[in-house]
Amino acid sequence: MLAGRLGRFAAPVSTVNKHYRRLVTTVPQVSSEGVHIKWDDDGERTTHYHNVWLRHNCHCPHCLADYNNQKTIQPAQLVNTRVTKATIEGDVVKLTWQQQGCDDGVHEGCIPLQWLKHHDYSDHQLNKKMKQAQPTPAPMGHLPEVDYDKVMDYDKVLWRWLWNLNEYGVCLVNNVPTVPGSIVKVTERIAHIQETIYGRTFQVVVQDKPINIAYTGEALSLHMDLIYYESPPGLQLLHCLRMTALVLVTRNDNSIIGGESLLLDTYPVLEELRNNYPEQFHILTRVPATFQKIHYKRESPVHIVSQVPHIVLGEHEEIVAVNWSPAFEGTLQVSPVDVEPYYQAYLLLAKLFSTSERLFQFRLLPGQLISFNNRRILHGRNSFYSEGEGVRHLEGAYVNIDEFNSRFHVLNRKFGSQPPKRVFNHSIL
Repeated sequence: MLAGRLGRFAAPVSTVNKHYRRLVTTVPQVSSEGVHIKWDDDGERTTHYHNVWLRHNCHCPHCLADYNNQKTIQPAQLVNTRVTKATIEGDVVKLTWQQQGCDDGVHEGCIPLQWLKHHDYSDHQLNKKMKQAQPTPAPMGHLPEVDYDKVMDYDKVLWRWLWNLNEYGVCLVNNVPTVPGSIVKVTERIAHIQETIYGRTFQVVVQDKPINIAYTGEALSLHMDLIYYESPPGLQLLHCLRMTALVLVTRNDNSIIGGESLLLDTYPVLEELRNNYPEQFHILTRVPATFQKIHYKRESPVHIVSQVPHIVLGEHEEIVAVNWSPAFEGTLQVSPVDVEPYYQAYLLLAKLFSTSERLFQFRLLPGQLISFNNRRILHGRNSFYSEGEGVRHLEGAYVNIDEFNSRFHVLNRKFGSQPPKRVFNHSIL
């Protein structure tokens, strides 16, 4: 019966020995703690896999449904489990466990060798993965660009757009039709639009009695949008529809004075804070700030409050999330001993952000769409006013960070050669 279960993992007979020799040439060693596998294609490095880890990752049909890749094991039954035998059959490791919860106290299963190697969790491999996933600082002085028509027509150009967003956190899309709603078409090339309290899309244009300061001509300090959400928007897209009273304009039109867009990659600034001011850095990883949107004087009243630190670290001290939005900070509610240290660290980071040489300023023109990772890149704008009947009109939309990440992984598997970078969704993977 086990032979049948192994069928979907085993390579054809003609390739088994070749692949087997390429990965391992020694029999896995079983100890009381788990299984040791020596990888011959990686400098004869040996990896130790724990008994319980192997049992939770068994790939046999009893534990993993091949039609949807979901686990079907019952965790409460996996107690006192221990590998008693490990052999290699083709491209899989065949394992036998002794455990409570089975009728005969034995479970037989298997795990593909290539899968084991890819999910090696030794310190050496984790450090390697963290280094590979480290973001590349956004370029200074210019923005990566793609063309709208090519994005819409070719998946490889769509991948290049998402690659820029994954690598640098920002990318400009040129030649987008200056027609309201065009942002929907281009955004849905990535994923479903993330609807928020501002709707499915939103109009950044001067309004009477605006529900957000963005809908005025006031300057906007560097910030992230909707950071008070439990899951803030991942990508933000802003499409310039109009910059004057005319729908079709020349690039030399100056009827709007000011209004330049501002972008700043938080990642290199935070690493600068960590390297030069480690005490303040760690205060901002430990003491939670309050973010809120409490607004009852609007058609649909809103009351959202969350407490999260400005910097979130993973198990190995890597930055996995950032939270920054001064205009939407609520009252600090922390232990009295943390109040002064928090504000000292907070003001230091605010200064580093505002004075960073990496701050990028540019004018978004009609037909251009700026896209950026709202969980990594701060954005803002200079104040502006119009001469005569000038109008500055941007249309915006959001994409959930995990839906973007999923879309990029799928396309990168087809077109890319390098592993993805982390996207600040609280994970390094």
